[in-house]
Amino acid sequence: MRAGGMAKDMELKTVSAVYAVLQMFFCASFCGASEFDKYYQMGQGTPKMTDKVYYATKALEAWTSTDGQLKKAGAYNLRGFSNYFDKKFDAAIKDYSACIEFSPGNATCYHNRGALYSDLGKFDLALADLTRALGIGKSDATYVSLGLLYCRRGQYGKAMEQFKVSLKLAPDRAAPYSNIGHLLYLQGNYAQAISYFQRGLQLSPVEKNMTHVKASMASGELAFLAQFYTALGYCYFHTTAYKKAIMNFRKAVNYSAEEWPALLGLALSYSKLDDLDKAYDYFGKALAKEKKLEKDIAELKKIPVAFFNFEFRTSVVEKAFENLHLLYFYGRGK
Repeated sequence: MRAGGMAKDMELKTVSAVYAVLQMFFCASFCGASEFDKYYQMGQGTPKMTDKVYYATKALEAWTSTDGQLKKAGAYNLRGFSNYFDKKFDAAIKDYSACIEFSPGNATCYHNRGALYSDLGKFDLALADLTRALGIGKSDATYVSLGLLYCRRGQYGKAMEQFKVSLKLAPDRAAPYSNIGHLLYLQGNYAQAISYFQRGLQLSPVEKNMTHVKASMASGELAFLAQFYTALGYCYFHTTAYKKAIMNFRKAVNYSAEEWPALLGLALSYSKLDDLDKAYDYFGKALAKEKKLEKDIAELKKIPVAFFNFEFRTSVVEKAFENLHLLYFYGRGK
């Protein structure tokens, strides 16, 4: 009995100690924080966009003048960013505008609203906001958004200028290399595009332990890498290096099974090598995603930024289906 009682005492002490540690943790996070701060911190901490919208809204409802205008602007920016990813664009613009109202010197809000205007094809409004953001403070992200704006308007020279500035400001990030690589691809400069894509991939933790990397990365990061390899695959395809193209398309599919342009690229590449069995195999896999493919093209037309560049993606799809159509009628499927 006594031993059992001692064990129970130890158990109670352990529970009390754990409770004390938890109390200290929550106190460190929230003690002395206002209701606004509590909700805002929860909004920043959650990965789900719908939850971010919920907590940002609760924070705004709890806001008082003692919290200050800058915090209110931050909550509007958080909600706007989340609404953007939920494709609630009108709501996002209203939130970004409110952010600017309460913090007129906030370059981030101008950038976010300008980038969204660019996505929606409202280029004059986008240019005004992005120029205003750069007037407040230089940012590689703002130069990227300006580059995308010019790219969508077909002003590739101006787009390249912006992308190169972004690269100078963030030489250790993969994204600027991707932007320049895609633009060079659009201009038919495949050899140079390859060098930029390869450099960008060197800055991503992809080669050493693929299983570990895939387990530790978010789906958005994996999709980004898949697009890198897909673009690299098409560069090699257009320079007739079909085996290298196949290697990169396979890597793209390994990172994201939904990377349908890579499946089409595999079918095209194997057809060029006269391996019709494999060509038809990948053609079938691409056809199995026909509904997904149509949905993606519709999304691209509505939101060009979804896969970086409308012209690049649709041209790839159109060329691929044109060639696969010929393969079907003049190859084994005739």
